[in-house]
Amino acid sequence: MKPCKYKIVSYQENCQKVKEYIKGILNKNQFIYSDKEAELIISLGGDGTFLSSMHDNNFNGSYLSINLGHLGFFSDYQNNEVDKAIDDILNKDMIIEKCKLLKVKYSGEEKYFFADIVLNSIKTVDINLKVNDKHIVTSKANGIVISSPIGSTGYNFSLNSPVCFFSDSVMIYSLIAPVRNKMNQDVIAKGIIKDSDVLTLDCKGDSYFTLDGKMIVSKEDLSLVISKSDKEVALCHFKKIDSITRIKKSI
Repeated sequence: MKPCKYKIVSYQENCQKVKEYIKGILNKNQFIYSDKEAELIISLGGDGTFLSSMHDNNFNGSYLSINLGHLGFFSDYQNNEVDKAIDDILNKDMIIEKCKLLKVKYSGEEKYFFADIVLNSIKTVDINLKVNDKHIVTSKANGIVISSPIGSTGYNFSLNSPVCFFSDSVMIYSLIAPVRNKMNQDVIAKGIIKDSDVLTLDCKGDSYFTLDGKMIVSKEDLSLVISKSDKEVALCHFKKIDSITRIKKSI
């Protein structure tokens, strides 16, 4: 790729040597390190670092992940492929994968997320879920996870929800530990809806929610409206990555 402004994001001390190593080579090849207005954002760490880098940069720029953490679902390069990643940056054309973001509105604010939103509580709360203002489920539960297709391999998958291989136009939800008894027998605990739908979530009780693992707010009686947005995030690749290969290397 052509030399450009770039930055490297790492939150762990053990990534600093790798960070300085990459900077040294890229700077010698006319790349310009910049904490602001970076066109290429290189994430060093695991998936949490990758997702945090997006939020911390307001989803601007193109994102490349080198896995120095654990799973590395979003990573094209593993910890023994740092030199390969550098060589590709210097000598190959960048392939951009554009992904639509979902958005959530709450308390007069609006935020975006890439993989999932998780509403959680340390105790059972009352959850009411509507799609396009039509009632879907009311249940006592410990929370709910709502993910994009690319986020379906994360928390939602651990709740035995399906993995979405191809479609990029759905949302998947799963209740966390829904109460099932004589009073709550018919609970639709999981579902797949179109991302053109608007999902309204009301929670009665003390709870908090996270976006892509980042804590957003904790309060009593939350009301969230979740839908697709026009905003996109750009994932940077230097080799073709298909959804099945990405999923199979991580599950």
